[in-house]
Amino acid sequence: MDQKKVGKCGLYCGACPFYLATASPEVKEYLTEKWGKWEEAWYCKGCGDLDEKSWCFGCKMLSCLEEKGLTHCSECVEEHCEEVEEFDNDDCLHHKTARSNRERVKNMGCQAWLEEEIKHWACSNSGSPFMWYSENCYKCGNKVEGLKK
Repeated sequence: MDQKKVGKCGLYCGACPFYLATASPEVKEYLTEKWGKWEEAWYCKGCGDLDEKSWCFGCKMLSCLEEKGLTHCSECVEEHCEEVEEFDNDDCLHHKTARSNRERVKNMGCQAWLEEEIKHWACSNSGSPFMWYSENCYKCGNKVEGLKK
């Protein structure tokens, strides 16, 4: 299983523009043109392969998981976690998917969830991944509904 795409918080890293651009020069070029710039701080290889340059390096949720010896927030038995609550309820629309994703990982297992997410976030025409908030496939222009969950 490609753990790099499994966000420890419950996000699917495979839909993250920073993750996709770090992995693909084609996506990076597309986003650079679309956004008019590219910042080196937008580098990320996903939660399964964080290093000190990564966008999510230093995440409090990741530190908490390390302290508890867990690999994913879905494994935690705490009823109320301040870090998770803050993350789930901030102003980032894609963070709203994390809660249901954690429940799905818990109920169906990480591998099945990941396989489902890979299919869910792929363009039916080109097979290319969609990014959070996308309106069109970067490769073929196929219309998508942006944040699809």
